[in-house]
Amino acid sequence: MAQEIEDIASLKLPEALKQLKNGYEAMEKIARYCQGTAQKKKEYQQVYMQSQDYSKDALTNAAYHVNAIGIHLTQFLSLQAERVEQLDIHIKILTDVRPGAQNA
Repeated sequence: MAQEIEDIASLKLPEALKQLKNGYEAMEKIARYCQGTAQKKKEYQQVYMQSQDYSKDALTNAAYHVNAIGIHLTQFLSLQAERVEQLDIHIKILTDVRPGAQNA
């Protein structure tokens, strides 16, 4: 379980956040491209349709990555809660054993 927590915290979450950031940077590039193309060409309708397609793809991609981050965070928190419960049980056992050892 500790390895799973470590994997999520050090690998999965950072990678998902990196992908989300890459998507944001891609959206900025798309916006600059569309703006530059619209200024250079008279084909505004085509540029508009193309920018709409790019934007839909980028938003779908962002939603996917936000969902992946949510899944990883849920797994991470669930594993941590499970680990805390195990530690709580161990502490209760040690607390129960310790007073008994003093009476013996």
